[in-house]
Amino acid sequence: MRVRRGPLVRALLGRRGGGLVPARGERILGRVVRDELLAAGARPSPALDRLVICVAGAFLALLRGWVDGDIAATPAELDATFRATVLPGVRSILVQR
Repeated sequence: MRVRRGPLVRALLGRRGGGLVPARGERILGRVVRDELLAAGARPSPALDRLVICVAGAFLALLRGWVDGDIAATPAELDATFRATVLPGVRSILVQR
């Protein structure tokens, strides 16, 4: 399946978009990730705060690289890469409960 990366998506999420949307999106995504991890049993801690930053940053970096054309991958490949990178940290923070 081919997914189009139109000019609007590139303008909003790409490097040339000025960073406003990605910066706000990172904050919103970070809150969602934190809430989900807390609901799954993670305890509030500096380690959780660092993990949340890493998860949101990794997701948005992959998305931005794909939108900008720097990454040639299918959405499924991006998902697999993201999960392989992030899930060990998520599992680790949930084990610390």
